[in-house]
Amino acid sequence: MKRYSLRVRAQRALALPAIAAVAAIVVLGALIATYAVTVQLDQQMVQNARLLQLLARHEVAERDQLGDVEAGLPMFPGTLGAARVEYRIWSDRGVLAQTATMPTLSHPMAGGFHMIDTNRGRWRLFVLHGANPETTVELAEPTDTRSRVILALTLSLALPAGLLLLATFVIGRRGIAHALRPLEDLSTAIDRRSASDLAPVEVRELPLEVAPMVEALNRLLQRVADVLAREREFSDNAAHELRNPLAALKARAQIIERQLAHKPELATELGELAKGVDRTARVVDRLLELARVNAPEQAFAPFDVSALTEACIAAQAAAAARKDIDLSAELSPGLIVQGSAFVIELALRNLIENAIKFTPAGGAIAVRLDRTDAGIVFQIRDDGPGIAAGAEDWIFERFRRERQDIGGAGMGLALVRAACIAHGGSVRAVRLEPRGLAIVFTIPAGAASARSAAP
Repeated sequence: MKRYSLRVRAQRALALPAIAAVAAIVVLGALIATYAVTVQLDQQMVQNARLLQLLARHEVAERDQLGDVEAGLPMFPGTLGAARVEYRIWSDRGVLAQTATMPTLSHPMAGGFHMIDTNRGRWRLFVLHGANPETTVELAEPTDTRSRVILALTLSLALPAGLLLLATFVIGRRGIAHALRPLEDLSTAIDRRSASDLAPVEVRELPLEVAPMVEALNRLLQRVADVLAREREFSDNAAHELRNPLAALKARAQIIERQLAHKPELATELGELAKGVDRTARVVDRLLELARVNAPEQAFAPFDVSALTEACIAAQAAAAARKDIDLSAELSPGLIVQGSAFVIELALRNLIENAIKFTPAGGAIAVRLDRTDAGIVFQIRDDGPGIAAGAEDWIFERFRRERQDIGGAGMGLALVRAACIAHGGSVRAVRLEPRGLAIVFTIPAGAASARSAAP
């Protein structure tokens, strides 16, 4: 399944149009500024040309020659004083007056605006012919000056637009995070649940867009709860209904075995029948225990897991002694765990029974209980034959047994895994070298919080 961040996608959905909009605004502003500056400066050139023409009437009438003038007309008084408009005044006798840096022309050009290129760059030229055709005023302005003005105006627009974009992104990011908070709360509430908690999901604040998804999830949880309830009911009924017939079958087999004691070949077959009945009875018992472990109404409360483990070891001490197995324990005292004492006892009992069953006579079993950062850790080590490579992946499945020559229902480790899941913990099998097996069973110190903290 392809995964993506809804928050990142929403931020991109907000950022890309905002950037495009700001860029469009800046470009449009630059075009408007170009048009406005061009129109205004052209009008200013026209007014300056008319003023110069008016001022030059007297000199033209007197046939004066003013020659070169030191400086041109300022373009932007008080702002860009260094930027000036150069000019030249023609009369019938030639050049009446001109600024020193005015582009050189051999004769007046036609009236109106022109663009000319010189060795000092590109110029905007305006030519005004007077009522007397022998009097002409030329004004020239470098185009790079206009470009600087347009750039300054564009930057003055781009800076606020950029700040607005930044503010929009920051506010939008916070808004998106706030809008997605209910989804994060919903994810946290679901993640904190145990596997057996199928109660409807409830969130204090639920957006209308998310409500259908939560309602669909709750309907699914209800359907799963109904299926599991029917499955548990069937398992309980089947197990209870089978126990009495199995007990009667075993009793009848034992009676017939005694009656046929004089026929050893039949007695052997009846003995195998009795063993099969015992194995079936153990399977039934394990099914009942597994059903109780998976029951959602299982009571969780604080209890002393150190004392419980010590009691389980004491209960199996006689079985270990009969096989001359050294059953040792290293238990941290006074460890309190929040969970089901009944379920943990079933798991520990099955782990120790399995270790005794598979450990050869004269072997050793070590039980350790300690608290770590991960929680409460049980470790049961034995020096038995261990398991084959790869068996660690399936050894906790129902009805799977590593060795078929040793009796058992194949349900013990499955029950341990169910107990682990019910407490929000983990269990794993570790092959030891040169031989042996270790089962590590870890549950959080506050195991019941995973179940009870769900909303």
